[in-house]
Amino acid sequence: MNAALRSFARAARIIVCAAFALAHAPLAAQSECRATNPGMERMHIARIALLDADGQRVEIAAHIADDPYERADGYQHICPRVIQRSAILFRFDAPVPAQFHMNNVHAPLDIGFFDERGVLLQSMVMHPYADGEEVLYAPMRPFQYALEAREGFFAEKNLSAGITRLLLNSLQ
Repeated sequence: MNAALRSFARAARIIVCAAFALAHAPLAAQSECRATNPGMERMHIARIALLDADGQRVEIAAHIADDPYERADGYQHICPRVIQRSAILFRFDAPVPAQFHMNNVHAPLDIGFFDERGVLLQSMVMHPYADGEEVLYAPMRPFQYALEAREGFFAEKNLSAGITRLLLNSLQ
């Protein structure tokens, strides 16, 4: 009987371990990073131009997220090495009071919000969530374009609120 009880206890431990693993499988999947996601695969890449704080033209290649599906995916599940060498321009049909999150994003991002004329309203750094934290990021007023890139991008490119402009004719 003692051997039967030990065998039962061992089987119960295996079942508990398997249940624990299954219950935490979504967390493991969330932390996985990939080179792309379905929304990013749908985005087209275009050269966009900005005028920096000194009036110098800055051109970059950016993924253009201009439909709700593409905007919803953004950099979710994308590996930091991909984020380091890419940018996403979120384009809306009209100014919106939207907010951005960092759910399933694996690296800090700079984000800049531009008005309907292309003027940079505000930029900030967004950080990946830690321990249940869920911060939302938004400028003080509605915006029509948002540019996400690796942390430090706006400082490196000399892009400043109120001065920098997104050249809207470069979006054609």
